[in-house]
Amino acid sequence: MVEFGTLVCLIMVIAQTWKKLGLNADLIPLLNVIIGLILSLIFFGELEFLYRLKQGLMIGLSATGTYDIGKCFKKM
Repeated sequence: MVEFGTLVCLIMVIAQTWKKLGLNADLIPLLNVIIGLILSLIFFGELEFLYRLKQGLMIGLSATGTYDIGKCFKKM
């Protein structure tokens, strides 16, 4: 099974790539949650469905929070 933190980092890399390609920065949190849901359905296949959805939401929201904190430090 893939580690939680690894998926958060993977989502952040994907989000930064989409941002560099011209995606509106306001859509990044939504993109993070969607990617988190997709990755949790792929990588946590042995768990029950609702638990995988919950994990996906946590992964996506964690990546969003980390993205927002990084953006805040960048402004400082």
